[in-house]
Amino acid sequence: TCMQNDELKIQKALEAKDKIVFVDRGYLSTLVYGMTRYKLTKGKERVDHILSWVLTNLDQKLVRPDFYIWLDGPNDLCMERAKKVNNIAPNDYWYIDLNECRYWYKRLFELLERDTLTYKLDGTKTIKENISNLSKIINENITNKR
Repeated sequence: TCMQNDELKIQKALEAKDKIVFVDRGYLSTLVYGMTRYKLTKGKERVDHILSWVLTNLDQKLVRPDFYIWLDGPNDLCMERAKKVNNIAPNDYWYIDLNECRYWYKRLFELLERDTLTYKLDGTKTIKENISNLSKIINENITNKR
């Protein structure tokens, strides 16, 4: 279902012609989750179907973004914020090993998205500061596309 969700997000983004579209997570996140789950379950949870889906659909159903925004922060801060909004389900692989997730994001940015800009926002900054930084990134990219 994650893969279908990713395809739907891309379809909706493509339908929003001439508009700025933000997609929360996407096929890289699905792949990161699968790789992390595979490692933490010592191979009991499959990942081959996700890898096959990405490799089959990349640049077809899966459209690469103009750029990535990666909001990252220290593990303890991420966990504190997730707990505040009660956003952690039992056996949620995102939070079992944040370092493994971070490793796979970095690796996949290098392997699959080396030609796509990636901006990293500091998760220790306030929402207001990160929104300001995001606005600058958007304006810079709009100006560069003209």
